[in-house]
Amino acid sequence: MPVARNNNVSVVILTRNSASTIDQCLKSIIQEHPGEIIAVDNMSTDGTLQILRRYGVKVVTDATYSLGEARQVGVNSATREYLMFVDSDIELTKNCIRQLVNELEAKGWVAVQARTLSKENISYWQNRGYSPDGALLGSRVGPQRSIATAATVFRREMLLDYPFDPHFVDAAEDIDICLRLGGGGHVVGKSTTTAVYHAYRREFLALFRQQVRYGRGYSRLAYKYGSMKLGLQPIHYVTSYLMKAVITGKWNRIPYHASVLTAIIIGMITFQPGKEWSASSPYRRPNHFRMCAHKEMR
Repeated sequence: MPVARNNNVSVVILTRNSASTIDQCLKSIIQEHPGEIIAVDNMSTDGTLQILRRYGVKVVTDATYSLGEARQVGVNSATREYLMFVDSDIELTKNCIRQLVNELEAKGWVAVQARTLSKENISYWQNRGYSPDGALLGSRVGPQRSIATAATVFRREMLLDYPFDPHFVDAAEDIDICLRLGGGGHVVGKSTTTAVYHAYRREFLALFRQQVRYGRGYSRLAYKYGSMKLGLQPIHYVTSYLMKAVITGKWNRIPYHASVLTAIIIGMITFQPGKEWSASSPYRRPNHFRMCAHKEMR
């Protein structure tokens, strides 16, 4: 089956010293024939820029060190009807973009995320959090309260109406925007048909630093929405995996989940609140947050 052209899709990649993975990522994107490819680069120094230019990618520099800000720079630079965020360590599968756009349209969602499979399981830290087929533990499909932006198609107009919050520097900018979209009556979901490959962290230190950032992101969510329950969600999930490993005697999983739990807690307790959100801010929480944040999708 030939790959469909996707002239109505802008692909946005956030990069920062991504030379080790960006080449394979770009090859997989180019074979999908999107309308444009934009890289928002955060001051890379490792050869990332040379690789991007070799492929003719439009490069926009962002020096804010804020994930929320960088994502919105990509949104504002894009020109097509749909926008797909692709992390620099993702590899798309054949016809991935077209399948996601078709699913988004068929279901009336405003965003759809591809399922992620582990590209490789060559180290302990890549393998312990994943099921035998490479899928992330706890991954569900269908309508969701929130989705990630690792390989996700949005209706671009929605990201202009609901811009990414630049206060989310480290992580959770994707959860925040989904909560605000939900507050506006919009639905996001995870694909039932499409998956991509993700090169998860091989080394302990890289994984630990990532989870510390996630902890800070969840603390900012709790601070913004005034919901301790929302902020403690990752601790609840990881603790449940840890206890399950203990109860079932899967001792080899315990170091992984214990390390992730420790890193998240460190991120939470080192969080710095910063500025408040004004009542007129376009990033403010939805008025009926409690409904959209705590009601389970069926």
